[in-house]
Amino acid sequence: MNMTTPVTFQERLYGRITDAIVIAAFTAWAYLLAYLYEYGYLSYFGIPSDFIEIGLINIIVALLWISGFLILFFVLGTFIIPFLFKSRETLLQKKIFLWIAMFVFIVFIPLLAGGYGHAQIAFGSFVGFLTVEIAEIIFFTKGGSLNEKIEKQEERESKRSWIFEWLERKIGIGGISAIALFGIISYLAFSIGNGNAVRKIQYPIIGINGKELAVVSVRQSVAIALPINREKKELIREIFIYDLQNLAKDGMGLRVERIGRLNIQDSNN
Repeated sequence: MNMTTPVTFQERLYGRITDAIVIAAFTAWAYLLAYLYEYGYLSYFGIPSDFIEIGLINIIVALLWISGFLILFFVLGTFIIPFLFKSRETLLQKKIFLWIAMFVFIVFIPLLAGGYGHAQIAFGSFVGFLTVEIAEIIFFTKGGSLNEKIEKQEERESKRSWIFEWLERKIGIGGISAIALFGIISYLAFSIGNGNAVRKIQYPIIGINGKELAVVSVRQSVAIALPINREKKELIREIFIYDLQNLAKDGMGLRVERIGRLNIQDSNN
């Protein structure tokens, strides 16, 4: 009597993934990243998403970003983090290392990407989580030493993580990692676009009817500009759209000026 091993959901899912599906998925992801970057950049200036344009160059750049991030996470997850984690001798040292790693991924990376507002929210959330975690270990977990308390706390947490265990049975740790990477890299695309807008210090300037406007984006032959308040070093969130060809015909040129960082002010204020 032949005994056949039952095929799991994970095996069935991975068995249906072909090279064509992988290529299509990465291309769609690259388009999404390019869109999120543009959305993050334009949304800072209050420009509607209708002006987002995604071309072939945007997708190629996004694919290069994906490749770079995947290589980085592979090196970190395969070599660096396991080595650093194993070098920790006690549970307390491992716990502190995990907290530092969480801080880097949750707060420091968005801060480097330029998402200052997001990094502040993430920092507040991290401080709240860390406070609850430390209070639970010190005050609400029985044990003599900190290592004993951490061990009991981890046993209690493992019983709570039934959702993670269910996902691991269904799609495997590789599937969970893929979902996590998708979310992290997608968020970074938006954060980098938003951060580039925040850090922008050089603008093409248009002078029309005694009003100065800073061009924040150019879409084909169309310039999207916002008025400047030089005294307050602000851009007023009031969108003007000009055809560059018509400006050239009227003898109006653009001058590029290094103004510095400009805050955004709503037009009704």
